[in-house]
Amino acid sequence: MMNEEFLQERISNLDRIAHYIIPLITAVGDYIAIVLAEKIVWELTKFVLGENFNLIIPKMYFYIWIPAVFIFFLFYANAHKRMIPYFEVIKNTFCAIFYATVAAIFILYLIHSVNDLSRFFVITLFIISFILVCVIHQVLIIIFNKMDILKEPVLFIGANEQTKIIINFFKYNNCFGVRVIGVMSEKFADDYIYDIKKTVEVIQKTKVKTVIISSANIKKMSKVVTDIQPFVKNIVFTPNLANIPIANMEINKLPIENVVLLNVKNNLALKRNKIIKYIFDMVLTIIGTICISPILICIAIWIYKDSPGPVIFKHMRVGKDGKIFPCYKFRSMCVDAKEKLEELLKNDPEARAEWERDFKLKHDPRITKSGAFLRRTSLDELPQIFNVLKGEMSLVGPRPIIKDEMERYGNHIDDYLMVKPGIAGIWQCSGRSDTTYQERVQMDSWYVRNWSVWLDIMILWKTLEAVIAKKGAY
Repeated sequence: MMNEEFLQERISNLDRIAHYIIPLITAVGDYIAIVLAEKIVWELTKFVLGENFNLIIPKMYFYIWIPAVFIFFLFYANAHKRMIPYFEVIKNTFCAIFYATVAAIFILYLIHSVNDLSRFFVITLFIISFILVCVIHQVLIIIFNKMDILKEPVLFIGANEQTKIIINFFKYNNCFGVRVIGVMSEKFADDYIYDIKKTVEVIQKTKVKTVIISSANIKKMSKVVTDIQPFVKNIVFTPNLANIPIANMEINKLPIENVVLLNVKNNLALKRNKIIKYIFDMVLTIIGTICISPILICIAIWIYKDSPGPVIFKHMRVGKDGKIFPCYKFRSMCVDAKEKLEELLKNDPEARAEWERDFKLKHDPRITKSGAFLRRTSLDELPQIFNVLKGEMSLVGPRPIIKDEMERYGNHIDDYLMVKPGIAGIWQCSGRSDTTYQERVQMDSWYVRNWSVWLDIMILWKTLEAVIAKKGAY
């Protein structure tokens, strides 16, 4: 809990103008990315189409107008905005590149540069532009954060847990950083006039332009916003919305009435979103199965030679609507695992307590040599792609549980039963087995209430990072 205030006396001149410099630098990075993408796509199309390639783009359009269109859409879509999660930045970038590609093609037709533009050129321009823009943005973020420069100075009002969460977000996520120049405790009850005067003095002394207010007291927050607004350019306030799904929340404003409407959507309740999720699963799984089939064969041979017993282990799990299904895994335990577990739990009180708490054992004597590696790398879960193809599981979803675990979910069990369990899940990219059972339950519930295609993409990416880092796996 953050309960003490602190102040940093000085803001560097570089940080003071970071708000103006970052957009300029990212615009230069975007220009380099787009021109490089154009050149790569040009050469690829020439190689693929050969003599059929007859595209002519004037240099003014190639180097000036087309990159300018992309940069315009990137800024319009807030692809450079600081205080949003990285997966939102990726989504904004994706949309901006898509619309910019359409606009660029329209320009080429407008200037009669081409009458029949190759679909290959259009698709590769979109894909390579998107990849290069994302890569260059990440390179800039890594460089600036490593050098600890160009961080926007921020003053926090409210020394509480929510402030700590926000600070940690900017510290550990892939985004342009902020410089915490101070955290002022929320005391505005005993002597409001003195405290607000002190806050204004800090703002004027440090010349900070962004203030983030964290408070559970809406009335008090409103008063603070009103009184300090003349002295800063940007005020962000965080109302307490604990346990409310906010990833799909839309904000509608009624300015004259001074009313804000928060529209919370249940995305997975819409049939079209279920269809989108199903298509997303099938396409990626079919492509993925073809790509990893040699790995599946090698692992199967290794397990067969390592210990006696079947290669694939079927464990009954609870699926959507409570339907029980066989969840496939590469066998990572000896064939008499059940008997060994019963004997261990009978003779080892610590192991019994760990099993009752997490339904897992960190040092499990039932695991084979090949199984230890497969579990550590999560390769034991690869056969679950066949569960996805059968329609029993999804690529991303809640962790598949056994029937005995259902009572542990309490009121969250309805969220779990609403969707198919997933091979990957938010708990896997948030610590995996290092998280507590209750934390995993809450994560599963949060995922269901906040689902989006972009969330699935980011969870798959983060899960890959967690698997490579072998974080929390056993």
